[in-house]
Amino acid sequence: GAFVECGVWKGGCVGLMALANLAHSDTRRAIHLFDSFEGIPEPRAGVDGSAAEEFARKAGGGVSGALKALPDQYGGVGTVEVVQSLLHDQIGYPREHSHYHVGWFQDTVPLASDVGPIAILRLDGDWYDSTIVCLRHLYDKVVPGGFVIVDDYGAYEGCRKAVDEFVAGLAAPVFLSHLDRWGRYWIKN
Repeated sequence: GAFVECGVWKGGCVGLMALANLAHSDTRRAIHLFDSFEGIPEPRAGVDGSAAEEFARKAGGGVSGALKALPDQYGGVGTVEVVQSLLHDQIGYPREHSHYHVGWFQDTVPLASDVGPIAILRLDGDWYDSTIVCLRHLYDKVVPGGFVIVDDYGAYEGCRKAVDEFVAGLAAPVFLSHLDRWGRYWIKN
């Protein structure tokens, strides 16, 4: 299956996936990268939690859930060019195996018919809406034994709520394992 990342920033995590693929396999996996490449959208008041609202206000943005980028707080937006430079120029991952889906998840993920079976689905959408749209449209493509990694489960209430609601509706239960104080992952049955 493919490696799929929703929320790429500057490409560090997908860079590690690419390096692992180059080092441990003769077959190059498709990599699908979903991101606005502009920054993260506004959280929704009353949905994403007080930490998300505080984050947005400190950044100088709102909490309406608008699909517009919050002012940057992380030292620069990860543009497509930044990620391409990392993956292709520095790491040497083949361009023909890399697919860039530029735009908000709500606009790009439902239309991603070119994404086949998924081995690793990594979600770094921060908020409820960004997380739930990815799970609803991509989870069924994760192969049995595939990994689902959620970056912000322990950081933001909206992300946690989206994951909890989604897994509660699955036929087979999942066990959320800790990556660190924020991240969680599970292996699809």
